[in-house]
Amino acid sequence: MFMGSKKCNSGLARQACAPSAQQVMFIRGVFNGKTQKQAYRDAYPVDCSTDRNISTTANRLLHSPKIEAFVQYINSNVEDLLVEDRKATRRFVFMELFALSKQAKQERHKIKALELLGKSCGAFKPADRGAVTAPSEQALRYVLVEHLRLHGDARD
Repeated sequence: MFMGSKKCNSGLARQACAPSAQQVMFIRGVFNGKTQKQAYRDAYPVDCSTDRNISTTANRLLHSPKIEAFVQYINSNVEDLLVEDRKATRRFVFMELFALSKQAKQERHKIKALELLGKSCGAFKPADRGAVTAPSEQALRYVLVEHLRLHGDARD
């Protein structure tokens, strides 16, 4: 499961670096936004240590190599699952748009589905209609001179 099996202190074979159920409960509590102290108290309810000892023990547990390795392992799996999920979602959308482009009853729906397919494949990019070129300095001077000339004639 995790990183091969080793013998634990009890002599039973167990996954190396695999946390106990209480340690997993502690990790979940921290991931869910609880303080280390509260997550530790929830995971180990029979521990009647002082707040200071609980805080120290919870901090040591969270930063232990065993827990850090487990958290890193979980994070790498989550990243892989997210990448696979994105690929599956992209594939699903592509297949649905393709089917819609073939089965749509109205021509405009077929065209829109094909347009979206083209965008998703990178076949074309929509034109930027908001782009305006800046006028040259000469053009600005000409417009200003004409404006002053027209308004100057009106005053006379």
